[in-house]
Amino acid sequence: MARFLKEENDPLNPTLAGLVRPHYSLRIESFEYGVWSVVVNNCTSFTIVIIYRPPYSTKHPVGCSVFIAEFAEFINNIHIDHKNVLVMGDFNIHWDDNLNYDKIAFHDLTTSYGLVQSVNCVTHFSGYTIDLILTKEELPFHLSEPENVFPISDHGLFKFCIDISKPPTVKQVVEYRKLKLIDHLKLKSDLKLLADQLLTQDYIADLVTDFNKGLAELLDRHAPLIHMNMSKKDKPEWLTDDLLSLKRLVRKAEKRWRKSRSDEDKAIFSSLRHEYREKVRHAK
Repeated sequence: MARFLKEENDPLNPTLAGLVRPHYSLRIESFEYGVWSVVVNNCTSFTIVIIYRPPYSTKHPVGCSVFIAEFAEFINNIHIDHKNVLVMGDFNIHWDDNLNYDKIAFHDLTTSYGLVQSVNCVTHFSGYTIDLILTKEELPFHLSEPENVFPISDHGLFKFCIDISKPPTVKQVVEYRKLKLIDHLKLKSDLKLLADQLLTQDYIADLVTDFNKGLAELLDRHAPLIHMNMSKKDKPEWLTDDLLSLKRLVRKAEKRWRKSRSDEDKAIFSSLRHEYREKVRHAK
């Protein structure tokens, strides 16, 4: 579930409409925001936060000090719930003016959270840098320098690339046997021959040794050990051991129902599947 943030009936100011998680119960008056979670290759994930802070005006009489206080609470919640955060948008703060009090206060705030500002050129036709890109220093991907490539309205358009390196593929050898393809009649005949041979043994120790050796040879003959090279996949962070156990129960219940086709087994399977889906939805 998500909610939309959009300021209505104000044609003079741009607005943001984005999906955000409903558990952010912050009351924010000084800016609008949108939050998106991005997952790449099922392993590398990051969160994009879009910010728009309207400038102080008669229609929006909220000063920068209020914005800094609200943004501090907001970014604290973001960093608790998300990792690899990328914050960007129109902050309407003169970042390039090192004597500007609002810039100094906002810079101190972002620095305290380990955020680095990447825009180092003019972003507005007035000659100031007010559109910012903030990232964590330890992000696992490379953020290239943004470039002012084309003027749109009174702001510039920025292009930048996020270089997300795909983790190296880890190979592992998997061993298995095709036990379901065993010819039961032939195996039964071979087991009888093995039993007849073992009856000639005089010592119990030799009998046990030959019995284990004979069973191993029969298994290799009827269901040879197969080796396969497979790529090892990292388990998603949300997929806990409890979810894996529940997933196995769902599969067992499904097999039981497909074999019996009884209403009781179908009800058990449906109940477990619904429970698993709900827990996965909450975990993600």
